[in-house]
Amino acid sequence: MSGKIHGRSTIKANGKTYKTMKGATLDPGGISREPKPGDNDADAYTETLDASTMECSIQIREGTSLAEIQALTDATLMFVCDTGQTYMIRKGYCGPRPTIVGDGTIKATFHGAPAEEMR
Repeated sequence: MSGKIHGRSTIKANGKTYKTMKGATLDPGGISREPKPGDNDADAYTETLDASTMECSIQIREGTSLAEIQALTDATLMFVCDTGQTYMIRKGYCGPRPTIVGDGTIKATFHGAPAEEMR
């Protein structure tokens, strides 16, 4: 069976699309389970809730604002795959501080509530 494989992502914050470089990543967050084996079995675990993490390199073009990106809080973030999957992060924020890189990009990391796959 042949078909398209994910290769490009579109990153949006509050409806604004950022011009990003190849290689954006999304950790959807959610429930993480850690094994808690006992003396006689290994079927126990604990759960923690992790924030989502989205990382990308934003092209610095005319009008690109580092301050605007850094100030993002309580944002609706979208990670859109070129294969049709879309993930929404509510209550998103930029953190740690974004940095300007010598290749003409801003390295930005965003966090928020666990990502929801939109259907």
